[in-house]
Amino acid sequence: QSEMEQIHAESLRILAMAGVRVRDPECRGLLARAGAQVDPDGEKVYLPGRLVEECLATAPSHFLLHNYEEGIRRGLPLCAQTEAIARP
Repeated sequence: QSEMEQIHAESLRILAMAGVRVRDPECRGLLARAGAQVDPDGEKVYLPGRLVEECLATAPSHFLLHNYEEGIRRGLPLCAQTEAIARP
């Protein structure tokens, strides 16, 4: 297993075990319906690796970052290494 794959595997473990804080109740509801475990007494959401992998598989490989005040548009690619892990 490469170092990048080890980092990815550890990040999945952290998201599943430690969870993330999600303040928006609507977002917590969407995550729960998608399969995440949501702490009923707080804002903590635990993301199973399967859900993270599914989301990574459907994420675009590029996105546009807009700064409307300065009229700047810049295309930003996602990390090629991350794509290689997320999309075998």
